[in-house]
Amino acid sequence: MAILQLQIEEEIKKVINPVLTEIQTEIQTIKCLLAEKNTTRLLRREELAKFLHVRKETIDKWVREGKLPPHDLRIGRIRYWDRQKLFTYLQKNG
Repeated sequence: MAILQLQIEEEIKKVINPVLTEIQTEIQTIKCLLAEKNTTRLLRREELAKFLHVRKETIDKWVREGKLPPHDLRIGRIRYWDRQKLFTYLQKNG
């Protein structure tokens, strides 16, 4: 019984450890972005669409077509663009 329990624990660790590593990496990315002054530097897709006077689906289409850069950060289903990087990209690529 104890051997079976150890085997199960090892299998669980094999599954959980990569997920934990990915979460830790994402947390570190978020901390770095937050440390760069404040979160107002980031635009959500909805905010970007409103700023450009288009629908959210248009943002997705323009990213696929290369008219907009891909998002800089994704937390769950929410995508964020760095405002400065986005404006620089738009100035260069019209």
